[in-house]
Amino acid sequence: MKMKQTLYIIGFLLLSHYFLRSEALMRHSKETLTVLEINSGDVVNYRLESGRIVGVELLETKTSIVLTTLNELKKGSPEQRTIYMMECWLRVDGQEMKMVRYNPVQESFYEPYTVNGLHIWFDGLRTLSDYFTENHGACLPTKEARFGLQDAARSICPELISNWMPVPEERWDVHQSYGGEDTWMGPYFGADLHGGLDLNVASNTTLSAPIDFDDQFYFSSVANGQNNNRWRGIRNWANGDVWQLQTHHLVEALVPENVPLKRGTPYAHGGGVRAGYTSHIHFVFRVMQPGFEPFLIDPWIIFWQIFENNKTKAHSINAAMLSLAPAETGEAVLFSSEGSREGIWGGSLEYLWDFGDGHISTKQTPTHTYAEPGIYPVTLIVTDGAHRDSYTQHITINGDDLSSQCLRVSSDDPFLFRKAENWKTSAYGELVESSNVVVFSGYQKQGDVSDSFTPKDIMITFGDKLAAADPLVRFKTQYEHGSDWLDLKSKTVGGGIQLTLLPKIEDLITQHGFYEA
Repeated sequence: MKMKQTLYIIGFLLLSHYFLRSEALMRHSKETLTVLEINSGDVVNYRLESGRIVGVELLETKTSIVLTTLNELKKGSPEQRTIYMMECWLRVDGQEMKMVRYNPVQESFYEPYTVNGLHIWFDGLRTLSDYFTENHGACLPTKEARFGLQDAARSICPELISNWMPVPEERWDVHQSYGGEDTWMGPYFGADLHGGLDLNVASNTTLSAPIDFDDQFYFSSVANGQNNNRWRGIRNWANGDVWQLQTHHLVEALVPENVPLKRGTPYAHGGGVRAGYTSHIHFVFRVMQPGFEPFLIDPWIIFWQIFENNKTKAHSINAAMLSLAPAETGEAVLFSSEGSREGIWGGSLEYLWDFGDGHISTKQTPTHTYAEPGIYPVTLIVTDGAHRDSYTQHITINGDDLSSQCLRVSSDDPFLFRKAENWKTSAYGELVESSNVVVFSGYQKQGDVSDSFTPKDIMITFGDKLAAADPLVRFKTQYEHGSDWLDLKSKTVGGGIQLTLLPKIEDLITQHGFYEA
């Protein structure tokens, strides 16, 4: 009897532990960015505007040093530098995914991960405190990790965000952040986390209200005995959220304090007070949500939305796809390029889809079937003859492994036809290339040129149910640049077909350049 009671108690504790860990935080799609901090084991259920719920569980986090010139961590000096990496492992709609951030490098100006229609901004980790101090402004999360979330079908706020200051055409370069290191949470002097985003500007650069402000004022100023002119604008959103946007190192105010500002109104000249060896402005972004403590988060998110808005206003080429939703193995998934557009100087769009599992399509609206469960980065690349653009979303695939029943494309070359890593992301403005591209680079030698290229093999295997189709397979080469310069041979190998590709030297040596097929 005593043994039974013990088992019952253990069973009750296990069940209680399960239910306590599985109790989810509920968040709903709203007009403004959702910011939250969570610990490992916490689950967030985010209800999109469509009604579908995306479940996100934090599994594990890790911070590590990539490079440092410090002799001792947390003891920096002006000439010292550190680069670090943050990693987190999530379970999104049943599938595990890793997210990675590097800082301070170009990827500090990063794209959000977009999974099943949810933008996820991986902002910061508490374990940064093991390596850095917080002497240059508060920025560490109080819990294990901080994220920004937003329905991918919506902007980060209901109002069009206009230029906060003159911005480049396409993106910020990390070297334009003071010292190349004062990005959000970048290690100042290699040791102190930076509690804001510094951007280099010409002295007396005009700052304008990026959104409407209900109130604005200097919260510290040289006139009042402070060592800097620091300005804060406050916006009360209809859903109860409050945003505080700050700029520091201001030279002079252009409007009276404590009066509302309309979007686009110039409010100050900046970049000249206590600006160090390079004229710059310090930006801060604070989000307050009813019932929660205020959260500081990367001001880059504001600039990311500004760049996105500017692309639309300039009618630049744009790759876009409708939000993806979870699917099952063996299910035909429809992908839509709705929202993609050619640039103002371009022609009609051409499309290249990379489904993240080694398969591609050149259709405008393709369908694709996944054979294995997992999270896959789906990339759309568009070109209009003048420019190219790319966009990546992630899709979760659940169900049984059906790879034994499906066509598979593979290669011994580790760079060809590989399943894309789902954690890889790009800096804003960088073109993402398709993973399954065969590239040859050759040169003309004096005399014998027959060994300029090495053949490359691609293996196409068929599942058991498709084996009978092997004799019916045909291959066709479509040339984008040049014609009849690629030799393609095929032979049956086991349960599949091996393709061997080799450029024809005699057809290439008469003309230099790039060839595409």
